[in-house]
Amino acid sequence: MLELLASLLILILAVALVRRLLGIERGRWGLTLLAVVVGEACAALVLRIAVGNLRDLPPRAAFGAYALVTVFAMFGVVVVELIARPGARWRLRGIPRPIQGTRRLSERAVR
Repeated sequence: MLELLASLLILILAVALVRRLLGIERGRWGLTLLAVVVGEACAALVLRIAVGNLRDLPPRAAFGAYALVTVFAMFGVVVVELIARPGARWRLRGIPRPIQGTRRLSERAVR
């Protein structure tokens, strides 16, 4: 029971750290929590590949493990934000015409 409470506390601290480092002030708690959980899974996978058995890690390796969790969680939040683009309206702009765009740009520069 104590291990479960400790792991939940570490999870909440990791979420708070990621939110602070990314400058998220309001909302997005669910996304950040999911990113931290995925970050923990990715960090465990990397450590398992590097070390073999996670129980063989010395206690001082916990700092590096949680640094990996933070990096992977931040990467996950950024990727989701780039893909989702909340608040942005996707509107159909039609077919891109680079020659007309260049011509308009040169007309503005000449004026």
